[in-house]
Amino acid sequence: MKCPSIACLWPPSPPFHRVIAAVAIGSPPVLYTGASDNSIVWWLLSNSNSKIRPIALLCGHAAPILSLIPCVSYAEPSLFSISSDGVLCVWSRTTGRCHRRRRLPPWVGTPVAMSRLPSSSGNLCVTGVSHDSIAVVVVDSHGLNVVQTVFHGNLVISRSVKSVVVEDKGKDLTVILVDGRGQSQLLPVSKDSDPGGGSSSTMPRSSSLSSSDLANYSSGDGLSEDVEAVAVEAHGELLAVIFRARCEFRSVKNGVLIGEISSEETCWIGGMFLETDGSGMQGLSGDNVRSFAIWSANGVAMIYSIYSYGFSDSPLKFEIVCEISALSHCSSETAIVLFCELDHSLIHLESLCMAVGDSFLWKPHVTMWSVSEFESQRWVA
Repeated sequence: MKCPSIACLWPPSPPFHRVIAAVAIGSPPVLYTGASDNSIVWWLLSNSNSKIRPIALLCGHAAPILSLIPCVSYAEPSLFSISSDGVLCVWSRTTGRCHRRRRLPPWVGTPVAMSRLPSSSGNLCVTGVSHDSIAVVVVDSHGLNVVQTVFHGNLVISRSVKSVVVEDKGKDLTVILVDGRGQSQLLPVSKDSDPGGGSSSTMPRSSSLSSSDLANYSSGDGLSEDVEAVAVEAHGELLAVIFRARCEFRSVKNGVLIGEISSEETCWIGGMFLETDGSGMQGLSGDNVRSFAIWSANGVAMIYSIYSYGFSDSPLKFEIVCEISALSHCSSETAIVLFCELDHSLIHLESLCMAVGDSFLWKPHVTMWSVSEFESQRWVA
């Protein structure tokens, strides 16, 4: 179904917008933010923070935006979006028009995560939960049809899950589900899916995966903390599980805990591995170096260098590279903080809550920080 375009005008200041999802894309550098008011704002980025401005409002959803992902396999540069009611949209990054809109089958449940499969097909992996099951499906990027059911049923982990997709050296695809207690489940993804993109709204047949096919790893210390976020390294070797007071780093291969960042004073809410050239930079002593950003509810972010030595399960060493300060002095109850990366720059998004009469409005604020400048300081004697 094609959606009509809607023209919107606003003053020089950004529109009120409670940002809960974001993605940055280069050539040209732009930012898309999804909000709890069902809208998507298209921003033009600039090296000068004063010139970052919104240029369009994309309307096609009727529920809060869950995730935004750039499309690399469509006929023109496009953007995928998914809302909490299970509706997927494909947007033109040239005109802002909605190319296609489709709702996931009801048996998938409420979407909790969407990832792009790291393959040339550009298909999507969507994880959904319902009151009695978890579903992981592959969606065709052109027709937005479900072309493969990776899993549908009950798992050992709880249904409060976050998911990421990893690729092992360009061969095997795996979906990692992490529940609120830190337990994780690994689901293998077959690269063979229905090329015709046929989809059915009926319940799929039971998954062919047996218990012996599923790897299950538990949290390192078994504490009952809530998991705030998960992140996976681009090469699929490290999984970061972020709790409020600490961040665990586990080997994707076997779930072994090989490092941890902790803080008693900071409330972590998100993190991500930063892009590097190759499989990690080489340190002065020949060890591999990865960059990792982690941020708190008050908008403060820390960038770490992570050193690994030879073996994949060897203990990690951490070094703080820099700290990015908060944009405001608001508490976590009056601000929502997100970060994303573009061309070795960190984009800091903060939505601030303001009381206007009897209503509460959210005003977004965007700044860019150069990661390459921070990393260059690492080797200064």
